[in-house]
Amino acid sequence: MPTAPDFTAMILLSYTPRPGIDNEEYEAWLRAVDNPFFNGVPGITRYTNWKITDAGAPVPFSHFDFMGLDSVEAATSVWQRQDVKDFTAEWRRLWGMGPEATDLSVNAHVYLFQNDAGTGLARSESVTMTMAKQPIISAPVEQRWTLVRAVRGEPRFGHLCISTDNDPTALPTDTLSAVLVAGPD
Repeated sequence: MPTAPDFTAMILLSYTPRPGIDNEEYEAWLRAVDNPFFNGVPGITRYTNWKITDAGAPVPFSHFDFMGLDSVEAATSVWQRQDVKDFTAEWRRLWGMGPEATDLSVNAHVYLFQNDAGTGLARSESVTMTMAKQPIISAPVEQRWTLVRAVRGEPRFGHLCISTDNDPTALPTDTLSAVLVAGPD
C-alpha cells in the first residue's frame, strides 16, 4: 500500500544504458553506488531508479529516475553542484550511450516537473506513467505532473500522469509500466 508522498517537485531523468552492458551489474551499481549518492545530496528528498517493464507504444528510453526535490527552486542548486556534475560524468563513462558526446542529451533527457495538486508522489514498488503534450485531464489531479522546464534535451512531453496503484487512468498509448530497481529504505 502506498505511503505518504515524499515530494511535489522532481527532476525526471530518462535514458537507456548503452548496448552490451551487463544489466545485473548495472542494477547492482544503481543499488550500491548511484542511489546512495543521490539520496545523500542536500535538496534531494527521495531518489529512485526505475526500469520499464511494458509500454503501450515504443518509448525512446528503457529506464528513468525520479529525483524528488525539496522544491522547484532547489532544482538549480542540486543540478549545478560540482559533486553531482562529477558523478553524472562518471555515470556517462560507465554506462552512457555517448560517454564522450558534447550533447549530453545523447545519454539522458532531464526535465523538471511539479505535481499539479501539490500532493506529490507516494512510495511504491511499481508505477504506471503516461506522457503527453497536453494536460491529461482524464486523470485525477493528484496524479498529474506538469513540466516546469527542460534541464537537458528537447522536451518530448509536457505532462505526466503517474499512478502508483497499477490502474492506468489515462490513454493507453504513451503509457508505460515500470518497476523499482533501487530506492532508499
